[in-house]
Amino acid sequence: GYLIEADGTCVLLDCGCGVFGKLRRHREYWEVDAVVVSHLHADHILDLVPYASALTYAPRQQPVPVGGHPGTDTPARPRLIAPAGAAEAFRKVCSGSGMRAEHIESAFALTEYSPQDTFTLGPLAVCFRQVPHFLPTHAVELREGAARLTFSADCGPNDELTEFARDTSLLLIEATLPRPER
Repeated sequence: GYLIEADGTCVLLDCGCGVFGKLRRHREYWEVDAVVVSHLHADHILDLVPYASALTYAPRQQPVPVGGHPGTDTPARPRLIAPAGAAEAFRKVCSGSGMRAEHIESAFALTEYSPQDTFTLGPLAVCFRQVPHFLPTHAVELREGAARLTFSADCGPNDELTEFARDTSLLLIEATLPRPER
């Protein structure tokens, strides 16, 4: 997971294993405006479950005073921008672990994207490019004015990423295995 901040807007890029705990060292989870997911492999989404639990059950998120928190009529509900099919994948993860199937969807404002979609998150423009991986995966670009951060997501070297990242300000490259896991 990667935390991107620009002019008061806070975006979390992917939320895999261990990301939620690390996020809390740098930023309060209710201050994150959006989570953008590159693809639906577990190592990029699993910490959405504890994140959703915090958004749902934490004392500061409740409508009545709890544990010294005054209560709120406007609990945090960050945007969750994830690939097509995300709602179904999240429901399977949640129901498979004994939680309500809609646990993640209820805590976040979910939008499923297609590769051609673009979003505005405060001063950031977000766009995607499909890259080769074992399931639909998208490189992500976050742009603020002329500054661009391009995140490869999990993929090997490919022409799609080369074209998408050309002249980027910062290229953050992850990697993948040469063949699917056994």
